[in-house]
Amino acid sequence: MRLQDTLPAGLAFNPGTATVANTPGISYTGTPTPPSVAGQVLTFTLGNVTATAAGTITIQFTATVSNTLLNQDGTLLVNAASVLFDNPS
Repeated sequence: MRLQDTLPAGLAFNPGTATVANTPGISYTGTPTPPSVAGQVLTFTLGNVTATAAGTITIQFTATVSNTLLNQDGTLLVNAASVLFDNPS
């Protein structure tokens, strides 16, 4: 499983700030941190995820608002993330 987070223009990922936490009953085989970075797209590779109980995986990181003409007071920067997985069935 992978989580891809596309940062909007005007935000810059701060390397070294990503953390991943999971609740009991959730495990994964990958190494999600540090994420791979391609432009504005961050990819956290969790590998095979196993859930023996309902739970969550929480990914957090910080980003800096860039000092650009487009980033004005009141400008809304919307962040979007997607979970990508292969179903073995």
